Amino acid sequence: MKPKSREPKDDDADDDDVDDNHSDDSDGDMHEDSIKKAWDQFRDSHEHLLFGSHKANVDLSTLRPENAQIFKLWQVYLDNVDCLLKVTHTPTLQARIIDAASDTATNPPTLEALMFSVYCVAVLSLEDDRCRSLFGSPKVELLTRYQFGCQQALLNCEFLRSDDRDSLTALFLYLVRLSNSHDTYYRSGTDHP
Repeated sequence: MKPKSREPKDDDADDDDVDDNHSDDSDGDMHEDSIKKAWDQFRDSHEHLLFGSHKANVDLSTLRPENAQIFKLWQVYLDNVDCLLKVTHTPTLQARIIDAASDTATNPPTLEALMFSVYCVAVLSLEDDRCRSLFGSPKVELLTRYQFGCQQALLNCEFLRSDDRDSLTALFLYLVRLSNSHDTYYRSGTDHP
């Protein structure tokens, strides 16, 4: 059965349609404004949604590797991670890391976050005995330290409000680290670090 279609009558004015469309537009604008306002409130109060609470006054310099280790971690990243993911332009980033390592006090928050994410995935790519031989620390300890540093650095650069490539790349690498480590630990039955 075909539904009956209603033919417009002459007394049906197009003005009603205009009013309805105008009403829909203002409803849409109000809805869009409400969504924007809710998102702004959410970002302001839940900035650390992925990480738990933001630790006030965390001195990232206490979490950074020594300069010699920064370059070792960078080399591990190039050898083990960059060849698979290709999310950074290595010649450009390498020059920035060399400059940043020479004066860590003046690093922009977005570069700090990116560097900590590089440390995370570089350590993740190594076996525990290799971590101990290169850095003198167990893999779990380094992952915990650099993951916390990455979280704090991401919060410092306000990654939820950012469209900066460094902060988004840092977030991506951080999430790669998390997804890979969860998968590895769950499959092996080991406690998560």
